Amino acid sequence: MLQDVQERLSVHPLTAPVLGNDHAEFRQRGIPSGVPPILDGDMLVQFLELTGEQQQAILAHALPGKGPRRPVSVFEVLRTLERVHYALN
Repeated sequence: MLQDVQERLSVHPLTAPVLGNDHAEFRQRGIPSGVPPILDGDMLVQFLELTGEQQQAILAHALPGKGPRRPVSVFEVLRTLERVHYALN
């Protein structure tokens, strides 16, 4: 789920990289094949800094070239991020 949120953050106009860089390509550069995707904590923190309306817009944003995905609520994302935070501290 957090990978999906990160993908949406990387292409949404509110949170996409300012210079238009491809975030997924940047994150995968130099990583050997077979290594699972890495979550970008800085990008996910951006989600927490958005208003509720903006968070809803991010989650409703369609990803280019990908089919529809299971809808995710803001509460579900916030709860997951909170669990990750407490697990790491």
